Amino acid sequence: MLPMKLKLIHISVLIAAMNLPIHGQSLESVIEKHYEAHNQQFWDQINTLTAKIEWNSTLGYFGGEIWAKKPDKIMVRSQKHRFIEAFDGRESWTIASWTDEEVASMNETRSFMIREIVYYGTPVGDLDKLNFKGEVEVDQIPCFWIEKITNTRRDEFFIDAKTYLLYKSLVTQRFGDKTITLTRTVNKYREFNKLKVPTVIELKTWELTSEYVLDDIVLGEGIPSSKFTKPND
Repeated sequence: MLPMKLKLIHISVLIAAMNLPIHGQSLESVIEKHYEAHNQQFWDQINTLTAKIEWNSTLGYFGGEIWAKKPDKIMVRSQKHRFIEAFDGRESWTIASWTDEEVASMNETRSFMIREIVYYGTPVGDLDKLNFKGEVEVDQIPCFWIEKITNTRRDEFFIDAKTYLLYKSLVTQRFGDKTITLTRTVNKYREFNKLKVPTVIELKTWELTSEYVLDDIVLGEGIPSSKFTKPND
């Protein structure tokens, strides 16, 4: 278990990319430095994350807690506002004052968003599934542009060319006949014992925008899977 207490500031940025010349970096070289910057070998051993969280979104401003467990379970809760959003690995559900049901199913966009809050290091993955698109400038930050395509999902990763940390991701996911595109931006990392931890994360779709600020982060604490299970109505 690795506790952290991090004081944070809010940062807002916009995405604007333009092509820049490639400086001779190979995909293998970029990804190797990217994994080193994120200390991915450490993250691969971490199965859970908990933290205090503040989030400001289209739905309002909330403060509370977040729990996450590999591979994709997550819960965000505000006791003060009696508000919960969760994904248990199969189903997304919510308890909120603006829903008609005591426990309601989440729509696809909101479900997609909460599952993109927490990355355990970098989600870039295996080298043989990646395409190196070159260098671009994003929010006036030179970045390496990496693409990964699977059956129903396309990820475009923008890796800071100076720090080799993941700065922005553009994720397009198909849900049946519906396609949703989400932009995820890490506006701030904090360092703890040489580990870079994202602490200000902004998520945007055409419907919703949310900024999440994480503090008092704990990694590797045991969390039962039942924590994320949808309660009986």
